[in-house]
Formats: sequence, structure tokens, C-alpha cells
Amino acid sequence: MNGAMVRATLAGDKTNTRREVTTLIGFGLVKEFDRSDTPGYDWHFRDSSMRWHDLRHAELLKVCPYGLVGDRLWVRET
Repeated sequence: MNGAMVRATLAGDKTNTRREVTTLIGFGLVKEFDRSDTPGYDWHFRDSSMRWHDLRHAELLKVCPYGLVGDRLWVRET
């Protein structure tokens, strides 16, 4: 986060922060990631061995290394 983002967060103007999914717990590096076209699943991705995996949204949240919705973020200002 840069200084402007920190100030916007403290002022209440910024309420969301997004990070690109590059690894998932138990799967390792993610090569491709997108919405799934398989019925009953929300997301699909390839692991480092190029195998496809389909996950429901709740399952994805459990293996996400960045925490859960509503978690408090700690940032360092320069």
C-alpha cells in the first residue's frame, strides 16, 4: 500500500483491497485462475503440474493464503 491508499483507508474512503491469487494452500503455485464453467463450481485453476481443479467459493476461501473477508490488515507506511 502506498501513502495515498493508507490515508484513504484511515479516512474510510477505501474499504476493499484485492490481491492476485498466485498460490493456494495445499495446491502450491497457480498458473491459471478463472471462473469455472463446470456446474456446481465457482472457480477453476491449474496447479504447478498443469492439472485443473474446480472449487466452490467457500472452499476457495479456506485455501486462500491472504485471510478471510473482514480480516484486519496491517500495513507499513514508508
